[in-house]
This record gives sequence, C-alpha cells and structure tokens, in this order.
Amino acid sequence: MKKGFTLVELIVVVGIIALIASLTLISFPSFRGRLSVDREVGKIALALRKAQQYSGAVKRFNGETFTDGSFPAACGKLYFAQYPAYGLSISMDSPNEYNIYADPDCDKHSISYSGDLVEAITLDPGINIQDICLDIDSAIPTCGITKLDVWFVRPNPTLILRINEEEANELLQSAKIIIHSESGSQKSVIIRKTGQISVQNEP
Repeated sequence: MKKGFTLVELIVVVGIIALIASLTLISFPSFRGRLSVDREVGKIALALRKAQQYSGAVKRFNGETFTDGSFPAACGKLYFAQYPAYGLSISMDSPNEYNIYADPDCDKHSISYSGDLVEAITLDPGINIQDICLDIDSAIPTCGITKLDVWFVRPNPTLILRINEEEANELLQSAKIIIHSESGSQKSVIIRKTGQISVQNEP
C-alpha cells in the first residue's frame, strides 16, 4: 500500500521552498550589482590598456588633418601630431561615462580639439564612478578629484596623470578610480606610474 504526503509535510515543504525563494529574491539585487561592477571595472581597465596599446603601437589618428605648415607647435614635428599619445579621460561631472582621447596637439589635454575623441563609453545603468583618488600608496591619499586624464606617451609609453584641468604632474605616482553600484557594491581600478593597471575590491 502506497502512502502519500500528509498535509503537515506538504506545508513544511512549501514553507521551505518559499523561504529559499525569498532569500534568493532579497540577495539578487546585490548579486546583480556585484556582477555589473565587476564588468564595468573590467571595461575601464580594458579601455586603459587600449589607450596604452594605441600609444605603444604608434596608431595614426585621423580625427584631425594636419600638414607640414599647420600642425600644433607643441608637437615639434608633424609626425607627433599624426601619431599622438592616447589616454583616458574621466570627469565627475559625468560619473556614468568616460572617454578615450588622442592628443594630436601634444599638450596632454583632452578637450583642446573637438576631434580628439576616439571612443565614448557609458557605464551600465545603476553603476557610476564614485570617486577618484591620487597617490594611493601614501599615508593620506588625495580623493575628491573632479577630473582625471591618464595619458600614455611614447616611446615607453610613459604614463602621465593630469588632474582638474591643471598641467600634467610628473610627481603623481598612482591614481584610483572607484566604481559603485546602487546596491552598494564597489571596486576600483588602479593605475600606476609604471604603467601597471589592476583591479581591486573596495570595503
């Protein structure tokens, strides 16, 4: 004779399933936020490496048309305007996007020419750039930076950091870009003077 489930057993099983489902639903936004942050910090690191590769590989920039008599004086030669440095620009005025720029005018500035833009990248919905910090290995890092330009200049390519539209600062050794999700997850991308680019967890 087969024996079926009792009403109490069915209620217990349904209760367990409901509990597991509720726990899953509660944790899903946080899980999705972590995935989105992981994806976006990876994209920023990739964009930095792309700019680094463009500079190192001597990629020709076609956004501006220069001739022997019209290239920017700061470049010294037409060659450096046609095959410029490349970099990444991040502004807290637009914390959900960042841009890859070329530097055909050789001033390490991302807005000198309207045609300097190489690629505009937008973060996923709900993800934004929370903060930018400098000299992260010092006892007291400097945070609250409103704009960061990271340039890779040949021949190495050498990494140059420029902040808040000021002149490029040769003394700056590192920068950190902190990415945050609405669910509270956050990670950062670290850029060092040596050219090293890495991703780390944030508390």
